[in-house]
Amino acid sequence: MKFKIALLTILSLGSSCAFATENYVDINYMLLSNKYGPLNANPTGYQIRYGNKFAKYMGVEVYYGGNISSDNFTSSFTTKVKELIGYNFVLFYDVGSSTSLAAKFGYGAIKHESDSGAFADDLGFTYGFGINLKINSHNSMNLEYMVLPDVATPPGDVETTAFTIGYRYSFNTN
Repeated sequence: MKFKIALLTILSLGSSCAFATENYVDINYMLLSNKYGPLNANPTGYQIRYGNKFAKYMGVEVYYGGNISSDNFTSSFTTKVKELIGYNFVLFYDVGSSTSLAAKFGYGAIKHESDSGAFADDLGFTYGFGINLKINSHNSMNLEYMVLPDVATPPGDVETTAFTIGYRYSFNTN
């Protein structure tokens, strides 16, 4: 149910993206860090993001992500991020002609799954920062660090952060 609500929010938000001054699509590789009490795991995932700058220094993004590989909390307990969906408001700051910084904050839904098939999901706030390095007017590379929603489980919360590296294609540039 939470994912359906989040999806409807994102779809309605995404319809306003047609008025942007710059539209872009990112394809990212994510290295996730899951902390569950004293246990740590580092599954990997992918993220596809559609965004736009509707003003020189402001924009909005919607994203979807999923699992590439799982990792072990212990020898008998693995984890993966099955789904990740949400939106971010973005503040951009250009540093020269080929580099821009971004501060992001938004709302998202995340679903974790264990090797037994059990899963836990939750909604929450997201925030982070990134850098975009232009190759030319349409192509660029991006690096990003994000704090994702905590997932409440009966023994304790699973805290997730993500480091992403990826490719961006900008459709219309100024």
